[in-house]
Amino acid sequence: MNGGEVARQLLLHLAQVALVWLILLGGVVSAATAVRGRPAYWLGVAGSVLIVFGLILGPGFLPGSVTGVAIGAGIALAIFGVALDLLLGPPPAAAGPRAGESLDSRFE
Repeated sequence: MNGGEVARQLLLHLAQVALVWLILLGGVVSAATAVRGRPAYWLGVAGSVLIVFGLILGPGFLPGSVTGVAIGAGIALAIFGVALDLLLGPPPAAAGPRAGESLDSRFE
């Protein structure tokens, strides 16, 4: 191996690490959004787990077809979760004070 091939391999590994980091960051953001009351984002969390499973464990342990299915299913789950949330919208907001009533009127 010459220096160019080593640099290319290093660049490929660094790019894969950056990609996995971004996917995990998206999974954490999806989990935080789901915990705050938007349950469709749990599909995004499951999708990011499948994508990372396919990227990290797939090439060394699983056949190529299983790796591709895991990555594709993860992408589909993440997109479906966001689309489902956009279609259904956020849950209804809690009832606020009525007209002419302040927030502290119950203490007066």
